[in-house]
Amino acid sequence: LSDSPIIVPVYGAGFTADTGRPYLVMAYLAGGSLADRLESQGVLGWDEASKIGVHLAGALETAHRVGVIHRDIKPGNVLMSAYGDAQLTDFGIARISGGHETRSGVITASMAHAPPEVLDGQRPSVLADVYSLGSTTFELLHGTPAFQVDGDESMVPMLRRILTEPPPDLRPRGVPDAVCRVIERAMAKEPEQRQQSAVEFGRELQAARRSLGIDMAK
Repeated sequence: LSDSPIIVPVYGAGFTADTGRPYLVMAYLAGGSLADRLESQGVLGWDEASKIGVHLAGALETAHRVGVIHRDIKPGNVLMSAYGDAQLTDFGIARISGGHETRSGVITASMAHAPPEVLDGQRPSVLADVYSLGSTTFELLHGTPAFQVDGDESMVPMLRRILTEPPPDLRPRGVPDAVCRVIERAMAKEPEQRQQSAVEFGRELQAARRSLGIDMAK
């Protein structure tokens, strides 16, 4: 996956000589994460957020085509280069399709971006990653995850919202309907109602951008 321009490259791996701990040698991305940017600068404009969504769809499609499910897509796992390019990282809990699961039913994805079926104990899939990509794009436009509400004293209310409520409407924030519809479809409760691949999500975002008269993004 390191050949992809939208995935943080890994240059090497091994074990430390003194303690035998495993390590990865990765590229240094000076721009920090999208979570850092949201905290320091606030929400992104819909033009930039949708372009990042297109790019991340390409990164995910690359992973999916070699049988890797990321399982933890969120702004904190998207790093920015010194040139302003977004790159996906942290495949630390990624799962190889058909691979052995050491602990079934354990929810390892970040809760705020996990789809309903994963919270319900189902195995992560391509469609779970599509949901998390839509949820991540939503947060770039909203500033917080779709179902996170300040004042909740536990995670239970957020989990209930993920399972039962639609995401908040971004249109009053100035996000065009065409972009909102792509994100809302990706965050559908039922997996079969979502885009059926990361590339389909990316193509729909490209079409939305084209319909709004801006560059469709590579």
